[in-house]
Amino acid sequence: MRLELKYNIPRTKAEKLFNKLKHFFLIEKNSNTSKPYENVNIYFDDINFKYYNEKKEGMNIRNKLRIRFSRPVGSSQYTRKQIEIKKRRGFDAAKDIYEINHYNNKILNNINTYLLEEHNKIIKNKLIPTAGVRYSRTSLHSNILPGLRITFDTSIKCFADFYNFDKQNLFFYI
Repeated sequence: MRLELKYNIPRTKAEKLFNKLKHFFLIEKNSNTSKPYENVNIYFDDINFKYYNEKKEGMNIRNKLRIRFSRPVGSSQYTRKQIEIKKRRGFDAAKDIYEINHYNNKILNNINTYLLEEHNKIIKNKLIPTAGVRYSRTSLHSNILPGLRITFDTSIKCFADFYNFDKQNLFFYI
């Protein structure tokens, strides 16, 4: 389990905080580079929006499932493709990660079948893609306090065309 706390702060304050912290933290390497990276997340839910309603109603124990693609900012190749099932209990969170070796849009159409066939993981409810989010992330980690990680997410955009998520004109800033 890990403790997750999230804060929404103005960009100017985030930049000041980042500039102070970068002297005590290291920029986390992703794909052998310390450049910021882009995450593209496609969230799944059932037709009754079970996961969304659990969050909205403040359920202490809840789950969510997403596909996450990551790549260094400016790169056209995704270096990470995975399905994540995040389990939350209060502020504590754990994540099961299932690598996607060969991505295609069939996974979007039936993620349940993909998880069963490729990873022997059964999901009870039939899940469909419901929301997409894309953002840039700079991640810092501590050598002094192992496990402490601080991320700065910027340029947060949403999308709903899950089959064409690399077309920039489909995004709306949040």
